[in-house]
Amino acid sequence: MYWHSIGGIKVNGMMNLPRFFRLAFQAKKAALGVDGCVDVQLFRRGRIFFVLSVWNDPVTMKRFAHSDAHQRFMKEEAKLFLSSHNTIRQSDAFLSQDEAVLIWNESNKK
Repeated sequence: MYWHSIGGIKVNGMMNLPRFFRLAFQAKKAALGVDGCVDVQLFRRGRIFFVLSVWNDPVTMKRFAHSDAHQRFMKEEAKLFLSSHNTIRQSDAFLSQDEAVLIWNESNKK
């Protein structure tokens, strides 16, 4: 059983993209260094950047969400993001990027 965190972010303008990518890749590297993180993918669909992380258990996933690396990234939200939304799903198999986007879109409508 895997836990998937699916985050979608609209970056506030092209001038903020370098800082966004620097912080996103720092957070990705930190997550991949945590025992219990299986995978992290950063990808784009249109103007939205997605972060799909896969975890062995929800406790480790939530602990990382409160870590310094993740908090540094999220602290920039007001400056870097036009909008952001996150959802969590449990699954027996890894979600594809397309599946993750569909789930995120459905959760973002609520």
